[in-house]
Amino acid sequence: MLFNSIKNIHIAEKMKISIITINRNNDSGLQKTLNSVISQSASDFEHIIIDGASTDNSVETIKKYAADSVIGNRVHWVSEPDNGVYCAMNKGVVRARGEYLLFLNSGDYLFDSDVIDKIITRLDSDIIYGSLLLSDNDTSKVVSYTDKLNFTYFLSGTIPHPATFIRRELFDNQLYSECYKISSDWEFFMLAICRYNASYKRVDDVITVFDNYGISSDPANAELIEAEHKDSIGRNFRHFLTAYEEMKMLVEYKTRIDKFKGNRWLKLGYKLGLFKQYKYL
Repeated sequence: MLFNSIKNIHIAEKMKISIITINRNNDSGLQKTLNSVISQSASDFEHIIIDGASTDNSVETIKKYAADSVIGNRVHWVSEPDNGVYCAMNKGVVRARGEYLLFLNSGDYLFDSDVIDKIITRLDSDIIYGSLLLSDNDTSKVVSYTDKLNFTYFLSGTIPHPATFIRRELFDNQLYSECYKISSDWEFFMLAICRYNASYKRVDDVITVFDNYGISSDPANAELIEAEHKDSIGRNFRHFLTAYEEMKMLVEYKTRIDKFKGNRWLKLGYKLGLFKQYKYL
């Protein structure tokens, strides 16, 4: 069932930013997300909420939010079954009118009330990404990302989906792959930058407070992530699959060496000159 009719989206004026929120049975997290959006000092954005037929109080929360006099005319939402997170995100992409898209899923929320206002004048590349504040019950820390993105970087890294503004036109090349459970945003960024030469820029701002309990944050899913990455490389860069596997091993080897270099006994050995003949150390 569709409220605040989607057909109105196509006749309304174009927005600078579309914030897209995916939700299913996470009413408490959704409330945090919506509160951070409605508190923004800027107004040149729309908010698209794709709910996966929630059975908790999420729909009532969305109805109340969409009826708010401050933001209600910029809220468009639907609650219906879908085929997973990336299916829901693709629904949001199709409905978006903004020049740039930001995916702010339920549980994640904007860092402060001026996030949109501060970023909106700096949206001049295809992909603009900032920092995340990772948060759980006990701790929080700011995570920043590299200035240089290339194929080697994407072997073991990505950029923060909830803190990245993506030019809407990039989705003309492809939507998110719905065959993956976790890795389709990684695949999208890799293809946009490494195949389609999308321009990108890092900003120093903390954009989003990230709910650190998501599926991609669970160490138990490491094997699934690796399998999905390998499958994506095979589908999109099949002639480089062997090279990918070799480069992946080299990256992992370098990581281990770097960790080993931090060992206090090894540091003592350096001071004593015990490793001069081993230049690779």
